[in-house]
This record gives sequence, structure tokens and C-alpha cells, in this order.
Amino acid sequence: MSRLIILCLAAGGFCLTTPFCGAEPALSVSRTVEIPWLWQADQRLYIKGNVGLSADRLEALESWLDEHAPHWTVVLMAQASDETWRGPDGAIHLGMDAVEESLGRRLPAQTAFGSFTHPQTGERDGAWLVIFLQERKFSYWAADAYDRRRLGEDR
Repeated sequence: MSRLIILCLAAGGFCLTTPFCGAEPALSVSRTVEIPWLWQADQRLYIKGNVGLSADRLEALESWLDEHAPHWTVVLMAQASDETWRGPDGAIHLGMDAVEESLGRRLPAQTAFGSFTHPQTGERDGAWLVIFLQERKFSYWAADAYDRRRLGEDR
């Protein structure tokens, strides 16, 4: 899966030589913290703001994710400074923290994302990646199967 991270980090130069057909288009969102409410198992790519990629490149990335990373959710966002989320404990999270807390707590617990399993091993294998373009940072979360293979978010 390290290719996925490299591909997304270099998304500005993302290019495919063969067209993909039938992919869901990237889903544009106004607030990234709302993704858990909008999340669908067949939607891999979520976009917030102008990320500098054409619709064709975003569709190609969605197609690549469909084929190579079916249990990944990838979020490309122009900036996170306007994000807010109130956690279950009442704490208010802002910016990148709001996105990380919202996705990290809600995607695995409140959607089918938490039940994604690898077809051969039966292990839970959902993962999400958020790239914060303006902040020049990324966040990553993965199910325990990645941790056991030393590919988890703590690495």
C-alpha cells in the first residue's frame, strides 16, 4: 500500500497511460468532517476544495483505488482551517484535528468501513488517508492487519 501513499502525495503529477472506465467520480464535500455521514462502500475518493487536479485525473485516481485499494478511503483537501467537530466527550476539535478525530472515531465505528475484511485472511483491513494540501501534511489510519505487518499508522 505504500504505492498508494506515494501516488496520492504526488497526485499533481498523477498520470495514467490507459483510461479506466466505470469508476465512481470523486465525491466533492464542503466539510470533511461530514464524510462519515456521506460515506459509501463503493466510494473511495473524496475531495474538498480545489485540489488542482482535473476531473479526468480524479476519475483515474478513483479507478486506480477501485482496482488496487478497494478498502481504502482517500481524502484530498485544499485546506482544513475551517473544519470543526465536537467529539462525543463534548470537546471541540479544530482544523486537521477535527478531520482526524471525526474520521478516526466515526468511520470504523459507524459505517461499514469498520467491517472491511481481506478476502484471503479475513482480517479487518480498512484504511484511510487524508492529504491536507495547504498544510502540507497527511494523516493515515489503518486496521490492525496493517499494524501486524508493520504498515500501520504508528510506523
